[in-house]
Amino acid sequence: VHESQHDKVLSVTGDGIIQSPDFPNTYPRNTVIVWRLVAVTESSKIQLTFDPRFGLEDAEDGIC
Repeated sequence: VHESQHDKVLSVTGDGIIQSPDFPNTYPRNTVIVWRLVAVTESSKIQLTFDPRFGLEDAEDGIC
């Protein structure tokens, strides 16, 4: 099993879209992606809305 890690740091300044690699196609199982959203100002709020197609891979040993 090949396990890869992707770290993404995003400065949030307005509306935007976050997509997984190769979206809408799937990416390899066991790929770990860490998204860090950083608000531009301390008083800013970040609201997430998930696309209805959002999903996680099937759990493997209770981990997904």
